[in-house]
Amino acid sequence: QSPLFINRADRSKLSEKLEDFQIRLKVVCGRQLTGSNIKPVVQVKMGKVKMKITKIRKGSSPVWNELLMYNFHESLKELYDYVVEFTVNNSRKLRSDSLIGSFKLDVGSIYDQPGKYLLKWLLLTDPDDASNSPKGYLKITVCVLGAGDQPPDESAAKDENEDDVEGNLLTPAGATLHSANFALSLFSAEDLPQMDSIAFKSMKQKIGLGGDEDVSKTSVDAYLTFKFAGKKRVTEVIKETNEPVWNERLNLPLKFPSMCDSIKLTLKDWDRVGCDDPIGSVTIPLSHISSTGEAGIGGKHDSFIFFYSVFLFPGFLPTFGPSFVNFYGSPREFTQLGNSLDELNTGKASLDGQIINSGQFRILNFSSFVSLIVFQKIGEGCAYRGRAMMELLMRMDEEGAEPKPPSQPKYMRRRQYRLVVGFESANLIRKPLERIEFEVSMGNYGNKFDCDVKLSASTTEPHNAVFDGVHYHYLAWTSKKPIMMVTSQWEDISFRLYALNLILRIIDELQDQITEVNLMVKQKEDEIEIASKIVTILDEVILNTGKKLPNPRGRTVSNQLDRRIHRQRVQMFEMISQEAKELRQNCTDAQEAIAALHDFIQRLELVSHEPQNSFPDVIIWMLSDNKRVAYTRIPAYDLLYSPERQDYCGRFCSKPCTLTLKYPTANTKSKKHYKVPAQLRIIAWLGRAKDQSNFEFHSKGDISVIQDTYETEIKLPFKGWTADGYTDITGEIPLPKSVFRCPTGWLWDGDWKINSDLASLYDTTLGHMHVVEDAFEFEMRDVGTAWQVRKVTNGKMETICDMGAIKVPSGWEWENEWTVDTKRACDEDGWEYATSDDQTVGELVWSTAEKVYHNSRKRRLVRSRVCIPLKQKTAELLEEGWEYATTMGCEFHIDPKMLDLVRRRKWSRRMVTSDDRGSAAIFQLDKSIVRDKGEKADFLAPPDLFNRHYQKIPLPKIYVVYESVWQLHLRAYIYQGRDLIAMDGDSFSDPLVLVSFLNHTARTEVQKHTLNPIWDETMMLDIKFYGDIDHLKKYCPEVSVEVFDSDDLNSLQFMGRTSVKPIVKLDQENNQTPKLEWHDITKANYTTGNVLTAFEMILVNKNDKIEMPLPPPLKPGVNLPMVPFGIRPVLQRTAIEFLIWGVRTMKPFKLLSVNSPSVLIQIGAVELRTKIIKNLKKQPNFTEPLYYIEANLPVDDLYFPPIVIRVKDNRKFGSRPTVGQHIITKSIQYRIKPPSLNLKSTWQLLHHVVQTNIMSLRLMVLIRKCQYFLNLFAEETKVSTDLAIEVEPPAKPGLKLQIREEELDWWSKFYASLGDGGNCRSYMESGLDLIKVYKDELEKQEEFNHFSDFIQTFQLFRGKVENEDDEPDFAGQFKVHTHPDISNIYHHQIILLVYFWLNNARRVITLNHDIFLHRWCFRHWGPADERLALYILRTFPHVSEHHYGCRCLIRGFFILYVSFFYQSIIYQSGRLQLWVDMFPKSFGDPGLPYNIEPRKPSKYFLRMIVWNCSEIPMMDVSVLGDKMSDIYFKGWISGLEHKQQKTDVHYRSLDGTGNFNWRFVFPFDYLPQERMVHVAKKDHLWSLDKTVTKFPPVLNIQVWDNDLFGPNEYISEIVLPITNMPKCCKFQRFCSLKNVPDMQGNCKMEMVNLFDQKMPLKGWWPLYRMVDCGREQAGKLEMSIEILTEQEEEEKRAGQGRDEPNMHPKLDKPNRPATSFAWFSSPFKSLRYIIWRKYKWIILGLLAFALFLTFFVMFIYSFPVSVNWYLSIVKP
Repeated sequence: QSPLFINRADRSKLSEKLEDFQIRLKVVCGRQLTGSNIKPVVQVKMGKVKMKITKIRKGSSPVWNELLMYNFHESLKELYDYVVEFTVNNSRKLRSDSLIGSFKLDVGSIYDQPGKYLLKWLLLTDPDDASNSPKGYLKITVCVLGAGDQPPDESAAKDENEDDVEGNLLTPAGATLHSANFALSLFSAEDLPQMDSIAFKSMKQKIGLGGDEDVSKTSVDAYLTFKFAGKKRVTEVIKETNEPVWNERLNLPLKFPSMCDSIKLTLKDWDRVGCDDPIGSVTIPLSHISSTGEAGIGGKHDSFIFFYSVFLFPGFLPTFGPSFVNFYGSPREFTQLGNSLDELNTGKASLDGQIINSGQFRILNFSSFVSLIVFQKIGEGCAYRGRAMMELLMRMDEEGAEPKPPSQPKYMRRRQYRLVVGFESANLIRKPLERIEFEVSMGNYGNKFDCDVKLSASTTEPHNAVFDGVHYHYLAWTSKKPIMMVTSQWEDISFRLYALNLILRIIDELQDQITEVNLMVKQKEDEIEIASKIVTILDEVILNTGKKLPNPRGRTVSNQLDRRIHRQRVQMFEMISQEAKELRQNCTDAQEAIAALHDFIQRLELVSHEPQNSFPDVIIWMLSDNKRVAYTRIPAYDLLYSPERQDYCGRFCSKPCTLTLKYPTANTKSKKHYKVPAQLRIIAWLGRAKDQSNFEFHSKGDISVIQDTYETEIKLPFKGWTADGYTDITGEIPLPKSVFRCPTGWLWDGDWKINSDLASLYDTTLGHMHVVEDAFEFEMRDVGTAWQVRKVTNGKMETICDMGAIKVPSGWEWENEWTVDTKRACDEDGWEYATSDDQTVGELVWSTAEKVYHNSRKRRLVRSRVCIPLKQKTAELLEEGWEYATTMGCEFHIDPKMLDLVRRRKWSRRMVTSDDRGSAAIFQLDKSIVRDKGEKADFLAPPDLFNRHYQKIPLPKIYVVYESVWQLHLRAYIYQGRDLIAMDGDSFSDPLVLVSFLNHTARTEVQKHTLNPIWDETMMLDIKFYGDIDHLKKYCPEVSVEVFDSDDLNSLQFMGRTSVKPIVKLDQENNQTPKLEWHDITKANYTTGNVLTAFEMILVNKNDKIEMPLPPPLKPGVNLPMVPFGIRPVLQRTAIEFLIWGVRTMKPFKLLSVNSPSVLIQIGAVELRTKIIKNLKKQPNFTEPLYYIEANLPVDDLYFPPIVIRVKDNRKFGSRPTVGQHIITKSIQYRIKPPSLNLKSTWQLLHHVVQTNIMSLRLMVLIRKCQYFLNLFAEETKVSTDLAIEVEPPAKPGLKLQIREEELDWWSKFYASLGDGGNCRSYMESGLDLIKVYKDELEKQEEFNHFSDFIQTFQLFRGKVENEDDEPDFAGQFKVHTHPDISNIYHHQIILLVYFWLNNARRVITLNHDIFLHRWCFRHWGPADERLALYILRTFPHVSEHHYGCRCLIRGFFILYVSFFYQSIIYQSGRLQLWVDMFPKSFGDPGLPYNIEPRKPSKYFLRMIVWNCSEIPMMDVSVLGDKMSDIYFKGWISGLEHKQQKTDVHYRSLDGTGNFNWRFVFPFDYLPQERMVHVAKKDHLWSLDKTVTKFPPVLNIQVWDNDLFGPNEYISEIVLPITNMPKCCKFQRFCSLKNVPDMQGNCKMEMVNLFDQKMPLKGWWPLYRMVDCGREQAGKLEMSIEILTEQEEEEKRAGQGRDEPNMHPKLDKPNRPATSFAWFSSPFKSLRYIIWRKYKWIILGLLAFALFLTFFVMFIYSFPVSVNWYLSIVKP
């Protein structure tokens, strides 16, 4: 990006001298920060340890504008290498997962910049992210100032670099930005307004050198500019057409992701000479046409939701269209000299640092919340300026594929739409404007000055404003109310707007329901009702999110962006529905549910925008004398009708709504931003022409249509008035009566009649009962001459001959004679003086005192006229109805004059419907004028011009007529206001309230010199309502409440307004009583105070005879009705005590210093005045600080009045100006409710102590609400002991649980109060009393008022608030409570006991005196020789030696800060927890301090003797096939596995029986209070200290099978918690698994604590193993077990196994079977007991058989020899 280091200074040449430097750093804003629903905060680390943070903001595009200053006393060489690290964190997440991105920059790079100043954007990255992808952007300004340096001008640099955003981006090394390309395909534009003068072209056309086309269409030379990230592309210029066709593509390369989040498109008109003129601009936010894939995550942060959201919400690159884009700006009418509103065409508007579309003014949806446009730099576009068809695509460079060449898209098919707007009322008109009309337009359709489209019935009849008798004007639409109809043609994008309307409807309903729930929670209603309401809301959320959204697939104009947005919305609905179902089942906290509902709204708002809304907004203009005055814009989707579903309809479709008009302005600081020119009440409907049969206002009025034509006459010499035919109102289009025909479905109702309504149109004073006429006398003189009359003028500065020339109008009479007005700035004769000549009279600054050089003077004469009962106009006037003018283009008037040459009168004829189509019949009225063939000769114009004229003829006037007139009675209860802004120079205002409803206005009396007025008035208005009473009941308009400041000249300055919906009582069953409520009043979106009001509206119907409420009582002394009882607040007698200490740092007032101040305190109607401080410099405190008054104040906290503190300076000659004031709005915090104690003696003692002015008790009881002393005086108090701590609290009655004495200590109560059950199990099980432990310092606790209640300082302000962004000037400080230096008042000594202990997350800190010196901060305002900090440092014992705290004797008061920090306030380096006991010394010695020595574990020994076992499963099979096991036992205590012990092996157990007589001795460290075993060991070999780990005391015993060659085999086990183990069984046959607890904790045997057993437990326990997720008994164990202390172990020594000393008891060798031996060690025993015992007969048989075999072999062997021998003997 842009190079930052150009000329790097040589570090070796930098100065090493210590100097003072200041680094000013301003964090401006951020953009595109990663994450959804985030609250980012910026942390800036400068140098070594200096670190500061900004405030927490919301959203991914936050605005901070915070200035951070860092002061250094370093050499430039050292400062040069300091590193500035910017870290942006998400405050919603945990610290380990809060990092969004960071950036590092050294100070030297800033110092080397020109002016040592840097204004850049920083690209944030995550150092732990291997991809090094961008995480967002941060804008900063930073400068380095040395001694005498001036800071640079930021505004100049900001203007220079405002456009080139990417050129001012700093990118860290290794950051990956991908190359991309924006491809904008621009096809065509239409409806562009006239931009150049057509005078020359018209002249050419008249002389025959031009064609017959409309020259206004050829006065535009259009081209488009495409801007993004400081880069710009321009199309070619299409000349002389208002419908240019480009078919051109603009390519703009960029780096993605980009810092810029919006694309700006501007249509311009090319000029040959001068600058090009902007036609209109539009800004498309990238967040609306792309997705990062994080939209659905919301407030969830767990991994499942994250991955689920990423899967559901895949991101996509920016894409748009093909679609039309609407452009807005200044009005379409062309003016040769330009217009002040032309700047609206540039489209520049800013909101929190972001560029938005001033044309498409609507709610913007940011990633965190919906934000309304509060401030605009240039202004909002007030008129439609045209639209363009375009397509936008982003292509990454690695994609490679080129987009298709642009071609005209197939999205140009149009559909006809009907817009109907019915006007019910027009009120709150500020000025008495003449000939007021209201114009309804959509695009250029309906614009009465636009010649490109056919005129519609879009403009109301001109009327003069009628004065309402108080302040405003209105239009007298009584029973006949106008209806406007505009026919237009647009493409069908209803599927887009249907989905948008459904989402907006869900959001609106959910917001209303959340408001109701918050009100229920605030009013502390029943939790069951609140839960039921939340369940109902969740059911509706599930139902609404299950509704089907219109599918864009298959639609004619749908595109890729439509499909992606639809998929995103559907998946969002599914996810919210699923979360709502889970919340409905699992949620148990109302606040959690409300937070989740807010999260639903925020996530729905992310998809509640429609970037491809090609429907122009509906704009309603108020015109006066054909000049545009005020306007309002309504999004078309709010009025759209849907035939498919009611949910798809706009929120204002066929429903009455109130619209507030606004002045068009391009000036940011203009007062027009908060002034209301008028207010309208309308009903509107917008729908397809094919759905017009479904049009219905659901109103009980009748549709009436009136066709008008004007009869004109001209005045000819010698002939007089001569007929000139019938024309329209302009006199240009001939309209004879014969051209009018009734369309289908309509019939004429009567003949043509003269409309005489114009007789009252020109009386501008209609509605006024008293009018003051004025005139001026001007006199002049020459030097040395007398004054001479020069001229006399009327109020309009028109010269008249004399005062008699001013005549009284008809219906009026003079009330008095002409008198001189002396109430203005003038001398006693009413003259004003000036020095002037003939050219400057009337343009001078007039003076009230006469000087010798004055040569001109004037004075004002006034005369009042009063309205008499209205006389009937003359019959001739009513019958003729003529109005006169000099020419047809001049203004008409009712009285004929000599120079009048033309006159006209209006003829009207009424039409009625002839079928049953109802309101829909008005759509046939566009065929009401038919051209007859016989009329062709009457026109002199050519045929084509004749046809063009007929295209300009408007439709007939449509009205809805109501026959019924309803009498309404409105009561406005205006009680009081609070915290209003100061409008006068004396820091006060003179407020009054104007209440307006429909066409009626009432006002209260002026309350002088106050910002917290109490009006206490009831205003009653009798109203005649012409309209549908059902509409009034369902859609009742709101009452407008405005607060004004009255000046000395009776002019009103606006202070703020609000709207309140009244209670509507239309039947007798509604007996609801109004309730006064506070309402915020706003001025230009800034809150300027509150008013307490209530309203009710009652239907006065003679038939039903509804009982009217009783008249309210009158105020004593004045005939003004007050707020009646039952509505007004209930008052009670209240005592108020003030401890007013003094005044500080008062600034001069009117160039004089404040020297003798006094204080005036007002609460409601009660005032309190203090004595005067005679000399503020010498003694700034009051000599008598304690004051007491009584007043009637409201019981309900909601109505409690504010406390007004005024400081007055008592000056000479009786002058007492107010030099400063402060208003305490939230005075509820100072109200003390007396505690309910049962013992009278307690109150008597407490009263005695208070009367003796014991400082400590007064502070703790009256201010801090500390109940420690109450516990000393009362035994049955119900107040929690926040600070009192009992070491051995008495057990509650009925407590059955036996707790060992050694298991309870002070720490048990402390940990139980913290809720740490692991460190105080016994105490929590005991149910004993707890103490209250604060997590932070007492200074941060609300109940202690942040330790500021003893001497609270209030800032005083003075002056008038000129702008909404300004605050009153700071005037000084005022101390209301006592100053800590109270040696002159209190002389009582107290004993201070300080108990403290350290708690650090990682290690234990050992304090020394240096830590106390640098990290403890004591504040003490006593004498210097009694400084508490030094005293404690001198007397405080060393912490490592004493753990009992400190005890010292002090005087005065101190505050102890208990957080340890480094030199910055960012990182907390430890915490100190303590409490302070304060005892009056008069009570005597309080006794020894509590022992809070840290717990130390005790040495215990567990002795276990394994006697025998049985029924052990056989695990091995011998060689000879016998089942057997070589059994041995293994035992250890949990956490001491490395110290486990084993028995010897019982070999060859053939029946599962084993004999051992083996002793286990397990030493361990045990803490009884925690019931935990402490194990201390080093984590690593190189560790210096041991780490203590805590384990529950559990004895583990396992049975194993010993194997010689393979691994040993596990057989079974038993786990015995030492503190809760089952008793043993005395007999083996009764030993089963029921004797040990199962998974549910069920056990047949009694559970005991081995520590409580005085005798060893000896018996049988079952052994078990886990099989298929269940227990199976696998043997029985006979053993004895006991716990010994270290002392008992010394007394009863015993060795392990059978080692010496073999005592207690002595263990003999087990009597094991002879078969129990190891075969490899005893081979002869193996032969004897294994082989011989089992196989002796086989062995003997084998031996016999072997012997027999031997003999047999020997016999066989010797038998032949013997035979031969025998035969040899036999044969000789």
